[in-house]
Amino acid sequence: MTLREWLKRFTAERAEVIKLYDERFFRMWEFYLAGGIVMFESGAACNYQVQYIRDRNALPITRDYMAEAEQRYRKLGAAPAKGANRKKTVAPEPVK
Repeated sequence: MTLREWLKRFTAERAEVIKLYDERFFRMWEFYLAGGIVMFESGAACNYQVQYIRDRNALPITRDYMAEAEQRYRKLGAAPAKGANRKKTVAPEPVK
């Protein structure tokens, strides 16, 4: 659904995108977004998230620390900021 919304907004601003970049850039991104929709809806693709860091010891090898930090804050009863539409994001504890 997110990609469908991005494609809708992107194509609605076609003239502005072409003005800022060019027709080729617009077509490339239109194809990329539409292709993403097809791949996710057909189950023919996977989504991988990768973290790049300079120091390989700065973060744990897995991203479990994110879920663990979220669990800790949920137990503490941390509530979103008043009027916020998203969950609060919290930095992980430093790796020891």
